[in-house]
Amino acid sequence: MSVRLEKCSSVFCGRPYEVEHFSKCFSQGMPSGVIECPHCGQVTAANPALVYISRPLPEAMERWPEKDFTPESSSMAAPKRTEQKSLAAIHD
Repeated sequence: MSVRLEKCSSVFCGRPYEVEHFSKCFSQGMPSGVIECPHCGQVTAANPALVYISRPLPEAMERWPEKDFTPESSSMAAPKRTEQKSLAAIHD
């Protein structure tokens, strides 16, 4: 099970929401491989081996800074070149 933030791909909506995914074996008949925006109903194809539940965010969370929804801000993203230099300086 994992929870993350997504942003609706519809140009008419574009609102952020929370997505939780888990194995199909826990689905109890729910469709797998689709993420549905809880605001507008836009459906996005996803991993067919997983089931997704989407929930709207509280209004205050929807106003969270846009930069946090970009792939670059992900903890999995590689550090920027300037950050790599500063990390190397720490280890020296």
